[in-house]
Amino acid sequence: MLSDNNVIIYIYIQVYTNVYANYLQPYVYIILIIITTIIIITLVVTIMLLLLLSLLLLLL
Repeated sequence: MLSDNNVIIYIYIQVYTNVYANYLQPYVYIILIIITTIIIITLVVTIMLLLLLSLLLLLL
């Protein structure tokens, strides 16, 4: 069962990547860059908020 599922998943990934490469090639990198920048910004903001909260708790 596992090998059959792996083959199906592999074929699905191949079709998916072919469709991606044919139709969405110019947009993929832009979307990836936007997603990564959003993730980085949210991480930085959360870290800064946690640091500010810890400083406030220490001051209090």
